Amino acid sequence: MSSTLKTFEIKLGNPTAAYGSGAIITGQVIIDLITAKSMRALKLRFKGRCKIYWEVRSGNGKTVQTTRFRGEEEYFHSDLCLFGSTGGDTIEMLAGHHVFPFNYALPRNIPNSYKHSIGSVEYSIKAIIDRPWKFDHETTKAFTVETPFELNPESRSLIGINDEVKEDYCCIIPCISRGSLLYNFRLPTIGYTRGDVIQLTVNITSQSDSVGVNKVIAKLLQRLDFHASSKTNSETNVIEQNSYSGPFAKQCSVKIGLRVPSIPSSKLQYCNLIDISYAIHIEIQVSRFHCNTQKYYDILIGTKPAVMMTTQQVDNPVSHFETSPTVPIEYSPLADPTSAFLNPDISYPMPSPIGLQNEETSALYPQFSTPYSIESGPSQYSRAAAPYLHQLGRGFTHQSTPIFQPPQNMEFTPSNHMSPFNYPPEQLPPSYDSVIASDHKQ
Repeated sequence: MSSTLKTFEIKLGNPTAAYGSGAIITGQVIIDLITAKSMRALKLRFKGRCKIYWEVRSGNGKTVQTTRFRGEEEYFHSDLCLFGSTGGDTIEMLAGHHVFPFNYALPRNIPNSYKHSIGSVEYSIKAIIDRPWKFDHETTKAFTVETPFELNPESRSLIGINDEVKEDYCCIIPCISRGSLLYNFRLPTIGYTRGDVIQLTVNITSQSDSVGVNKVIAKLLQRLDFHASSKTNSETNVIEQNSYSGPFAKQCSVKIGLRVPSIPSSKLQYCNLIDISYAIHIEIQVSRFHCNTQKYYDILIGTKPAVMMTTQQVDNPVSHFETSPTVPIEYSPLADPTSAFLNPDISYPMPSPIGLQNEETSALYPQFSTPYSIESGPSQYSRAAAPYLHQLGRGFTHQSTPIFQPPQNMEFTPSNHMSPFNYPPEQLPPSYDSVIASDHKQ
């Protein structure tokens, strides 16, 4: 580091430096300069890639040959300029303490971080002080990515194993039988997460008087496959092991548990160079010199699916059924403050819907004149403050415009005299005598 550059580091917002795929990385680049420094730009380089490499030696002595196998895969490579401009003119950063915040959104379909002596998946942020005609100053910050491998309920990960094997045993002379043993292997499921206990059940039924079971061994195996362009390198590791020793009855049931430690998920999704798989290995050791019984069952190690938030239940004893999402109550003409001025002794016709009034309806439904200013356009109540359906009748209060209280004993006269509310005085039909008298005069 230059004598004028006192501090040059990357500080991430997450102290664990662990992020999920698709997450946003936030942080700061901190620079302390003793004196001013000329540079073209200060930039960040975000990089994610997988690299594998191994060597195979053949021959001996002076004829030893070394064959190298490589593979590389890049998931993203992005540059972000924080100061100056790449490819631009030289700019000077003044002496003192400088903080440059940044954020970067990770892609979604990227694999988990993984490290092995043969291959690894690594992610890093590199800060670069680009100096023309001089060596660049660089500092690197590594971070990890955790991409969940969900064990969905619809997948085969919830399917268990129920397998049955029958072993026949014989003497050195094949025609002499020593009986048989019947084994039944059971697993409740083949999908597990870190910390789970794999409960294996082995049911043994013996039909032999000379051959017995000495020991039952269960192992959790991890298989790694590294794919180069022309060759695949594979290895198998024992992650967990447990066993049960006899004596065993003629008919018995043996239960063995294997706890899943903190290990990478199966498959290493979105990585084409490294494969990770797991299996349960069961070995049954029998007496004498007979061959042991061995079985392998593939399992999956992943994460539990994200639990979706269910609709929040409302403590209303009337609503015990599922409804569609509620919307704010629309403003109703019946709730207009002018309804307080209507005469309760008169049966008024229903007002027309808002926005549907025309010349005919305006003649049919009059407008009342009041000494108070009443908005005739949109509702003066804020729709955002209106209660929701499930909140009615439960003490819900909201802010709204107070209802007008008119003075008492005030009469209102319709402004439209052709209104149907202005009925003429009722007139009785003429009597029979008056009609006969009128005809007689004529």
